[in-house]
Amino acid sequence: MSLVKKFAKFTGWIVAHVLEAMTTGITTLAAFFSLYLFNSLAMKLVGFFGFLLLGFLLSIVLAKLRGEDKV
Repeated sequence: MSLVKKFAKFTGWIVAHVLEAMTTGITTLAAFFSLYLFNSLAMKLVGFFGFLLLGFLLSIVLAKLRGEDKV
């Protein structure tokens, strides 16, 4: 494998993991901010668990796109 292909593969791997870390971090912060932004308890809980679920699903989708779902 040439040096350019190895570099491209490594760069793609890094970008994919950084993207997953950013989406997970943003959805986690949004989940905690929803506890402060909403007024009713129901909206707080829906916002919190909704953002946590969104972060979990995005993490699964990005892992599948990277090909990490194969055992």
